[in-house]
Amino acid sequence: MATLMNLCEIPAALSPEGYGSNFVNPASMAPALIGVIAVTTLWAIVFTTARIYMNSRKLGWADWLNLIALLHSISILGIEGTPCFFDAKYAQGIYIPAVLLQTGAFFAKASIFLLYLQLFTVRRPMRIAIYAGITFSFLLYGVGVAVATYYETPRAGEKWTDVLDGRTLIPLPWWQAQSALSVALDVYIFILPLPVVTKLKMPLQKRIQLVAVFSLALGGIASSIASLVERIQIAHAYDQTWISAILSLCSAVELNVAIIVGSAPAFAGFARSYFIDSTVVRRLLSSISLTSKAKLYDSEAPLEYQKNTNENHSAKIYHQYYELNDVGTVRMELKPDEK
Repeated sequence: MATLMNLCEIPAALSPEGYGSNFVNPASMAPALIGVIAVTTLWAIVFTTARIYMNSRKLGWADWLNLIALLHSISILGIEGTPCFFDAKYAQGIYIPAVLLQTGAFFAKASIFLLYLQLFTVRRPMRIAIYAGITFSFLLYGVGVAVATYYETPRAGEKWTDVLDGRTLIPLPWWQAQSALSVALDVYIFILPLPVVTKLKMPLQKRIQLVAVFSLALGGIASSIASLVERIQIAHAYDQTWISAILSLCSAVELNVAIIVGSAPAFAGFARSYFIDSTVVRRLLSSISLTSKAKLYDSEAPLEYQKNTNENHSAKIYHQYYELNDVGTVRMELKPDEK
């Protein structure tokens, strides 16, 4: 009877000079990888849940695509890892997350583009720019799925273990090119609505609030840039598996940030309706404003005058929080200046 070899005791690569393989307590990216992805996925769930709740009576394509992207993210988190680098589960664990990250990124970013159509009354050039962004996203991530399928799946008559002969290594030039294009796409998503926002017929404070909501996209840009840097460094890395874990982390964070950005306006409306505008918060704000205002006036001032000024001050504070409600409405009645 042949002796079965424990594949988990075979090093994934030769150890550097002066070091040996450590199978007892090796350094691991697992805690950071699982922790960061779990936290960002949780926030994506919270934001998407608020979005679906706020738009439950008028769900559109943007909402459904965002939900599909979230399901991709949850699926990635739930994929069981494997301690071995030579079995079928490991080979499948390379391919499946790669496809889910690609398709999930497309759904999340297409959802953001469709959200732009819902949020603003836009002119034809803006609509063309939005549809161009959707098309570019489809081509970028569609080609990514095709490349992953070509290099990371068995041919006819092969087993999953047969692809572990080095063929699963996607060419670095493609990795780096796609990462650079992904950075460009994220920057495009961030700057696309800015010209429209600057021309909206709304107070400056509301414009700043609206820009602040979409500034969450900066997190996605940062993740894309980090991924690009790691894909450049991996060409000169001795342990590519370590950097691959960092790449997985950056890609998952980028996906979750895109989901959060797409749901941010609806989440802002949810927060305003159920938290900021709640009776408790309004009473607290009113109490604070009355107390602070009373200190500014002489105690001998006419009572009626103090009452009127305090009421006006409270209304002003409430108005400041009311501005957030417009950001959370899925179909805003906001039109650009025609000037």
